[in-house]
Amino acid sequence: NPTIYSQSGYGFSLKIKDFMSCGLRAKFLRGHQTIQSKFDSFKLTLQPENWAFSLSGKMVATPIGGDFSNGTGSAISSILSTANLGGAIDLGVSFDITKNLTISASVLDLGFISWNDTDNVSINSIDWKYNGFDGSEEDGLIVIQEFADLFEQFNSAFELQRHGEAPAHIQKLGCTALLGLEFR
Repeated sequence: NPTIYSQSGYGFSLKIKDFMSCGLRAKFLRGHQTIQSKFDSFKLTLQPENWAFSLSGKMVATPIGGDFSNGTGSAISSILSTANLGGAIDLGVSFDITKNLTISASVLDLGFISWNDTDNVSINSIDWKYNGFDGSEEDGLIVIQEFADLFEQFNSAFELQRHGEAPAHIQKLGCTALLGLEFR
């Protein structure tokens, strides 16, 4: 489930004694895009003669800069939106074990985003199949047209149906823990 957000923050570090340092960064988050999907069914077939897949499902998504139902808005309005806000912190500590050996640990992205501007969206059942091109390799224009038709067919298979606004929800960020050892 992809999530796109921007962050700004302020951090500081503090030397405690001669052998230990710790740091903290507080971050303000602005959510731009999230998609949380649940597929009822998904089937993929890849054979030398043809490719096929079928799927159906639902998702909660933030339309980029507008509305799924009428395509209004812009990416700029998504960036400037204040609807999806959150916060996070990063923590870190390092110990100088010897003059030449340092061990460090940190935890990043302890936080959340509160999504208030999302839509309930469903994907109609999709059955898509590709059986190869009919044109010969010498006839480049036919192959180009068949490729364009294939792309249009694939693109139209993913038409989304909007079912109104989704209730606000809080999404935890996936935090990362790091451990380091430095030898100088």
